[in-house]
Amino acid sequence: MIFIFFRALKSFAQHCRHPRKDQGSQTNIMSPPDDPKAFPRPTRPLTSIGTKIVPPFLVYSAAHLILKIIFDRIMPRKMKSLSTRDAIYVPEKILSSVNGLHLAVVSILIVFIRPTYDESTITPYPDGVDDLMASLCGYSIYDMITMWAQKEDHYSLWIHHVVNVIGSVFLMRYRITSFYPMLFSFTEISVLFNNILWYVDIFLGRNTVAYGRFLLLRAIAFPATRLWVGPYALYRAINAPGDSLEAWKQVPPFVTFLTIMNVTLISAANAGWSWAMIKIYYRWAKKGKAKKK
Repeated sequence: MIFIFFRALKSFAQHCRHPRKDQGSQTNIMSPPDDPKAFPRPTRPLTSIGTKIVPPFLVYSAAHLILKIIFDRIMPRKMKSLSTRDAIYVPEKILSSVNGLHLAVVSILIVFIRPTYDESTITPYPDGVDDLMASLCGYSIYDMITMWAQKEDHYSLWIHHVVNVIGSVFLMRYRITSFYPMLFSFTEISVLFNNILWYVDIFLGRNTVAYGRFLLLRAIAFPATRLWVGPYALYRAINAPGDSLEAWKQVPPFVTFLTIMNVTLISAANAGWSWAMIKIYYRWAKKGKAKKK
């Protein structure tokens, strides 16, 4: 891996000193290079990335405020009885579900239905990636603001959101290795089960049949949608015809590092969260059996 980093760094430095003339003539910074295997690709300006991130951030923030007003009017007594953290969660969980469903649907379409990455996980940059990553980045920034207001979220969620923001920005800027964030976007479908369970807990209570069923469903959904993604990403990286060692050597080293970091950290988080959901259900079921006795 160190050898790959240094070779890629040398290649990147040589390109910066002697840029290709044909790239300098490109007027559309987001248009693909003539040679799809050419590295490094023309980068997207950070200002352009910022303009794509701001709209979804504003939409999620405005939607949160609108939903809060609606819930305050529909169920004023219930909202006032909730803690500050839970009152923030009521609209946030809806937007979290929207974000998770959006990511999962686009991931399934691009990664599993279309033959986008059949030849390589490095070079393809399909339509829709920019919009999806901008939406994810905008949502993550919005959600970190709600997390800061709550002051009780686990540190793993902060790491997850920070990795999302950094990874999204670098992906939109360098437009390579998009397979990995697109694949991992599928795992966000599991937040739907977590959010539904939270609403069941708040509005129906834990001593209900619905709570036990959704607790079991979440314990199944998390490992079913998250545990296999990391190993599958490694399998695809090894077996993709276009992902030779020479191809990886041409990727800028910091992009390779970020790709490895993102896959490793998110895979570890997926394993930790899956195990946590299983343990929570096991403890709940154990307590239920003890009460029956």
